[in-house]
Amino acid sequence: MITFGTMRGGISNLMFSRDGSQLFMTGSGRRVFEAFDLASGKRVSLWAGERGRYGSWFELLAVRQDFVLLAQDGRIIQFRFAEQVSERWPPLDYDGRPQYCATAGGDVILCRAGDRFARIGPDSGTVSWSPPASQPVQFGWIDTSPAGDLVCVRTWVGIAHGVDNPENRVRVYRSDTADLVFDSGRLPAMPYAVAVSWDSARLAAAVGQSIFIFHIADGSRVRHRSGDRKSFSGIQFVSGDRHLLRFRTNSIIQTIDVGTGEVVSELEPGIGRIHHLIVSPDRTMAAASGSRNKVAIWDLEP
Repeated sequence: MITFGTMRGGISNLMFSRDGSQLFMTGSGRRVFEAFDLASGKRVSLWAGERGRYGSWFELLAVRQDFVLLAQDGRIIQFRFAEQVSERWPPLDYDGRPQYCATAGGDVILCRAGDRFARIGPDSGTVSWSPPASQPVQFGWIDTSPAGDLVCVRTWVGIAHGVDNPENRVRVYRSDTADLVFDSGRLPAMPYAVAVSWDSARLAAAVGQSIFIFHIADGSRVRHRSGDRKSFSGIQFVSGDRHLLRFRTNSIIQTIDVGTGEVVSELEPGIGRIHHLIVSPDRTMAAASGSRNKVAIWDLEP
């Protein structure tokens, strides 16, 4: 395991490079973009950025071979490694500041509070992309599958028309056509986190003290309950989709068996309360940031 200190104020989000040789980080509450090189063990400051209209920090969207895409104040920024320069893409062509961002394949998908999406690419520009819905829907956080072929949307069905008890759901759409391929049905609460398996066959949703495992093709599900009252804050499929990493707002990361829900192992990386947890594109490493302004990187079982 590798553990190192980070920028003051902590980490906003983390993302591995495609080859797993670097870990990119953005600062929480600061306009800072850094990288940690695993071979040399050194932190490198790549860019401090410019003050945005709202003075907000960066959000990492995608890491490519030659550049990264970041979001700040509703604008997309492309930072090219070779020239060490940044380019701000044109503003979105619909009103409202994007609140949730995710990537799907080579394009960036952004969601604002409401019922609209925009799909953006450096060549195609902004394309409106609104998934079909049979009922009024308020779209919330969005996540994508590791392959980029599916978009998971955590939604409140009915809230747009002032329903007192809206339905919490997770809906899965094809990223290229916006076709609905899965609907979780009503859930006990809004999931804190969701994850799609690496083969895009299963969806995991952390709902309160439970984790639901859904088969996307037929909608069947299994519910794994924990024995305490603390909610889960993050989940990730690992080990050929046999296991799931999960954490609460404490300092321990658990590995559970996807089929049985049994705890296989526990890890306390010594970085304080866990804030973020990611897995490398080749599924050989995981990284987590914590409340002590530290990041831990460790190897995963195949």
